[in-house]
Amino acid sequence: MDYEIHVTVKGVEDIPAFRLACEGIGVKPIIIDLVTYQDVMTSSHFVGDDDSVVKEVERISSSLEEKGYNVIRKKVEVPPYHCKVREEFGEDNYLEAHLPIEVLSPLYLERLKEVASTVRAHVSKNAFKPNI
Repeated sequence: MDYEIHVTVKGVEDIPAFRLACEGIGVKPIIIDLVTYQDVMTSSHFVGDDDSVVKEVERISSSLEEKGYNVIRKKVEVPPYHCKVREEFGEDNYLEAHLPIEVLSPLYLERLKEVASTVRAHVSKNAFKPNI
């Protein structure tokens, strides 16, 4: 099974040091710019089973904590056909999709945010990726 792992950290002030720390443990750094704040996290792909992905999440989390980072969230993304998707885990679980949308004017961006909010979605941008 293919998994995508994200480990979110809080209070990162030195982004270049975070990038180096991520490189050292074999994950990609991501900063999601959510207008009012930034989400600083790792991103990695993993192939295995449910038990081994949990171990990989713990390896990444403990490696970051050993480097002084405050881990605040651990997330494993699974394909929509994964058997656990249908189980009830509580309101913190959700399905996620990433849709690249080219916005041609600030007016369109505001309208996109309005529409997104009606379906509990939000507009964000990876700070490490250039505008398209």
